[in-house]
Amino acid sequence: MSASCIVTQPVIIDFDVFSLWLKGNAVDEAVKQRLVSREQGLITAKSQPQTDQKLIIADTLDCYRLFNAIEEKCLKNPSSLANQVMFDLLPDVQNKLIQEYYSFDKVFVRELLGKKLSSRLRKDIEEIGEKVKVSPRSCRRQLDNFRRVFKTVEDIDGSLPGNIQSQFLLSDDLTKLYVNIIFMASNKFETGKKRLHYISFDTFMECCNEIIENWTVGSYRDDIEIDKTFIQDLRDLKSMTNDNMEQHRSILLAKLSGKMTEDSLRLIGSHFKALMRATLTIATGLIHSKEWKDIFNSMVEKIIEVIKHIHISREQCELLLNTFSETAGDVEAFIECLLSLFKGPCAMFNSITTAVK
Repeated sequence: MSASCIVTQPVIIDFDVFSLWLKGNAVDEAVKQRLVSREQGLITAKSQPQTDQKLIIADTLDCYRLFNAIEEKCLKNPSSLANQVMFDLLPDVQNKLIQEYYSFDKVFVRELLGKKLSSRLRKDIEEIGEKVKVSPRSCRRQLDNFRRVFKTVEDIDGSLPGNIQSQFLLSDDLTKLYVNIIFMASNKFETGKKRLHYISFDTFMECCNEIIENWTVGSYRDDIEIDKTFIQDLRDLKSMTNDNMEQHRSILLAKLSGKMTEDSLRLIGSHFKALMRATLTIATGLIHSKEWKDIFNSMVEKIIEVIKHIHISREQCELLLNTFSETAGDVEAFIECLLSLFKGPCAMFNSITTAVK
């Protein structure tokens, strides 16, 4: 009986195999993919395919055992990775392992947005995975990661982004995405209705950025909580009169003059009150939890539908909405909190309208 053993110091991670493991491939599936890759680019006339296959099977098994051990001992608690002694991993390798382990498939997470990150979601994993063509194993890992991050930081005082980074060592960009996903889950935003299906994960993240930057107390720098005073003050919009709307309409059209065709300006003028009333209706209703949760659906139903009737390009739509926000400051009736109202949703409308096909 003979045995062979290879020990490397520090531990070498094959990130190509790690990627296959993260995608939820079983060992035999990973071996097949590695063999295909080898056949496509690495086999030469002197190669010994049978020997190569045995080596790849053995190497894949070793890699998977290593990844499973690192996952249980370190990746589920990344802050311990630097101080553990079981695996001698270089700092840049540690960082790459963490960032890739906590990465996710946007098409899968799009299905989770706004849903409570509870264990009950696990029963729907196979159905969701089949729908978005992501393996159930990978879906479970991603869901478990979100739940682990949420549970770890929910009772810790201080900045949500700061707590995520200190506990899980995620990059700035990945931390911001986790913050947005947790924020949407905590607020139970409705994202699953049929009219919202065309809106991508990236578009929802852009919209979420605007809400956090403009409508929360701490923004991304501190604990992220909706500014309740701001939301309550929005009720004052009920006092807006037709004269205020007409003043805003005149200023808006004057600013857009020369930047759009006469036909476009005419359509904007004729639909302005519908656009304004829809915006005010959404704003004054946000104090109610049901309207708050349904904000994206309301935007598409009440705002985007109006904009579609104006028949302008995406670039012109962006110009219209930005000018709509900017000119609000020239209307005497708009108090300071109302200007923040227009800044936030107009940027969100821009994000959503660019997704309209």
